[in-house]
Amino acid sequence: MNDWPFIALSELCDFQNGYAFNSSDYSTEGKIIIRMSNIDRNGRLNITSGNIRFISNENTNGLEQFILKKNDVIIAMTDMSKDMGIIGRTAIIDQDEKYLLNQRVGKFKINSKDLYYKYLHAYTNTPTFINYIKKSCAGGLQLNVSTSAIMHHKIPFPPLSIQKQIAEILEQADKAKQKRKEANKLTDEFLQSVFIEMFGDPVKNPKGWERKTLPQIINSENYSLKRGPFGSTLRKDIFITSGYLVYEQYHALNNDFTFQRYFISEEKYKELEMFKVSEGDLIVSCSGVYLGKIAIVPKGAPKGIINQALLKITLDRKILSVEYFKFLWNTHLIQKILSLVSRGSGIPNFPSMSEVKSIEFPIPPLSLQQQFAEVVNETEALKEKQKQSELELENLFQSLMQRAFKGELVLN
Repeated sequence: MNDWPFIALSELCDFQNGYAFNSSDYSTEGKIIIRMSNIDRNGRLNITSGNIRFISNENTNGLEQFILKKNDVIIAMTDMSKDMGIIGRTAIIDQDEKYLLNQRVGKFKINSKDLYYKYLHAYTNTPTFINYIKKSCAGGLQLNVSTSAIMHHKIPFPPLSIQKQIAEILEQADKAKQKRKEANKLTDEFLQSVFIEMFGDPVKNPKGWERKTLPQIINSENYSLKRGPFGSTLRKDIFITSGYLVYEQYHALNNDFTFQRYFISEEKYKELEMFKVSEGDLIVSCSGVYLGKIAIVPKGAPKGIINQALLKITLDRKILSVEYFKFLWNTHLIQKILSLVSRGSGIPNFPSMSEVKSIEFPIPPLSLQQQFAEVVNETEALKEKQKQSELELENLFQSLMQRAFKGELVLN
């Protein structure tokens, strides 16, 4: 153990809030506005084409104090919910004078020569700091943390040489985590390339496969294509502590069928049996930013029904392989159709069932689909091993981080 002092951030840094830019000020090029969405839950800058806003260089006059410098440490001060995991996360600016600080993001202005910026970044992404920030949040739907709450927090403050050593150890460990994630990404890209090689682009359909609509490819039994029940049918006051599972968007979004939160009685299950799911069914997310996410109900999944935010598809297995259809659904052919439909209060929602039923899907020979399914199953088995390895790496990283800030990793 160590005898490091704990020092309030206010004694080591000043704090700068960002600027409230107007959407009318946006440009197609110039300096990038760093918003909360540009800080990911791993504590890194996330600059992708889908989340960039620019201010032209000509319009930055008078905004010099909001221009970020390389090695500045920034922090997300707002989040839509505690589950998003962004609020309180920090990132390090990687380039000089390329970015502008937005109002929902703050900057630590280090004024102590004894505080190392990478150490500050490492500590502020620990569970200890993030949990403190979450407990300090104000707000309902949108969470906010105040400057005073951030600066009031006390951090362990070892000598500068030890700070640098801790930062270096954690940086190397984090790189190992990223290499594992890159391997997972390559596995997904491999399956996508195999799909295109075997079946061609589903929009152009260069191999001339016959096209069929959903009503032509689902199982002949009743309720093989079914939206979840109205929300009033599944009120929380009817849920019980165990019984028949209520499947939620979480299952489709995360492909995680171990998650169990809401249950209904056998009597209610029989009443709503038209919404039941079975092994090999496909469930699709029907609302929100992850609209259209799809998952296959695995063998051994609990008996249950879908909720109002899901669509259930039971395919005719004599026509279609579920593995092929899942990949087909995830191609830009389908996702483009889904993205064009946005109803309600700014929240993307699923098309009407008549629109869904009109979509035409290319149907290659079943034998070819089954060959692809074999590749998918072999690759998924590999991904499961990689997932376990990733989990072990994450656990090791968290343990390493905890030990580092207790002074148990420092070399003499």
